[in-house]
Amino acid sequence: MDNVIAAYNGSMEKGCWLRLRALAHFIASQGHTIYLIVPAHFDVGSRPGVVKVPVATGQSSLWGLAKIKTALTFALTTRRLAKELANPAIVSFDTHNGLSFIATPPARVLKTLFIRGETHYQARYNEPFFYGLFIRAMDHLVKARADTIVYNNSPSMRREAELHDKYQPMVHKIPNDSQVAPQCRNARTPGPFTIGYCGQLSKRKNVEFLIRAFLEMDRHQQCRLVIQGNWQAYPWVEEYLDDEQYPNIQFRSWGEDIEAFYHGIDLFVLPSLFDDFSNAALDAIAHGIPVLLSDTGGSPEMVKGNPRLLFDLNEGEAALADRLEQAIDHHPALCREVGVLAGRYRFNWAQEVFGHLRYVYDNRKQPAQGAESKPIPGTKG
Repeated sequence: MDNVIAAYNGSMEKGCWLRLRALAHFIASQGHTIYLIVPAHFDVGSRPGVVKVPVATGQSSLWGLAKIKTALTFALTTRRLAKELANPAIVSFDTHNGLSFIATPPARVLKTLFIRGETHYQARYNEPFFYGLFIRAMDHLVKARADTIVYNNSPSMRREAELHDKYQPMVHKIPNDSQVAPQCRNARTPGPFTIGYCGQLSKRKNVEFLIRAFLEMDRHQQCRLVIQGNWQAYPWVEEYLDDEQYPNIQFRSWGEDIEAFYHGIDLFVLPSLFDDFSNAALDAIAHGIPVLLSDTGGSPEMVKGNPRLLFDLNEGEAALADRLEQAIDHHPALCREVGVLAGRYRFNWAQEVFGHLRYVYDNRKQPAQGAESKPIPGTKG
C-alpha cells in the first residue's frame, strides 16, 4: 500500500477534513505517500509524503450545476491518478466524496468508503437543488463500487447483513474518536449557566432554532448562550448581534480558542436537522460536559439512546426551552451520565484507520491478470 488517494470536496471548516488531514499525516509518517485531491485553496500542511493535488472549484449556485461539474472533475482527477499509480488504495468520506469510485479504472484499486453513522445523505438540508439530486442518485452506486464500507460507529448486525446482501462489500466498524483526553466535569463553571454550540451555521445545523429556544427559557436573562462557528457567512445572524436586545448571546469565530469555549460552557446543545456524528459533540462529551442532542442521524448512537441526552425537534422551541431548564436543575446528574461516556471516544483514530487499510489491502484479491502496475519514482517498491 505504497500509494493512497483521498478525494475531499467539502469544507475546510468541517471536522471530517481535520481528521482526514491528520490521517494523511499519519499515513505519511508510516512511509507511504498519500495524494490529497482537494480544492486549490486548502492547506494540507507540510510533511514529506503528503502530496496536494489541487482542483479549481466553481462558485456555488442555487441550482448546483457548478458543484456537479466540480464533483465530476474530482472523480476524473482520481481516475487519472489511479491509472498512474501502482494499484493504490482510495479513501473517501461519505458518498459525497465517494463519487471518485465511479470513475476508477479497470486496474485493481482498493476503494474504502467511510460513513460516520447509520444514516442516509440528507442533501436537501444543505445542498443546491440539482447537486442534491445528483448525490442522492449516486448514493447506491457509490456503495456498490466500494470494496469495503467502514462505519465509524457500530451498526447493528441486521444493518450489516443488509449491506452485505445489497452490495456485498466487506463491512467494518471503527468507533468515533475525540481529540480530547477524557475528563470529568461535575461542577459548573463560574458565573451564569452557559449553553454552547460549536460548528457550522449552515441550514441543516438549525442553530437559529436553538437561539429561539434559549430566548423562550424563563431564566434566559440569567443564562448565557455562546455560539462558535462561521457566523459571519450567514446574514440571519445580524439580528442577534444587537448587544442591547440580546446581551446574553455571544458569537465567537472559528479562530478563537476552542479549548476556552469548552471550558467556559456548562451544556452543549446540537440542534441539527441531520448529523451523522458531530465531532464537536464528541469533544464536549470527552470534556465531561452534558449534552442535549437532537434525536436525528447518528446522535442516538453517540449517547447510547439515552433519552435524557436527546430531544425531539418536532416538539418545537418551547419543548427544547423546557429541556434546557431541566438541564440547569439537574446538571450534576447529567454530568455523571456523560462521564460514563467520556472515555468511550478517546483513542488514535488515524492509527485505527491505517491498521484497517493495511489489513484489507494485504488480504485483498490479487489484481486481475494482465492489469498493469507502474512503479512511481520516489515511492517504495
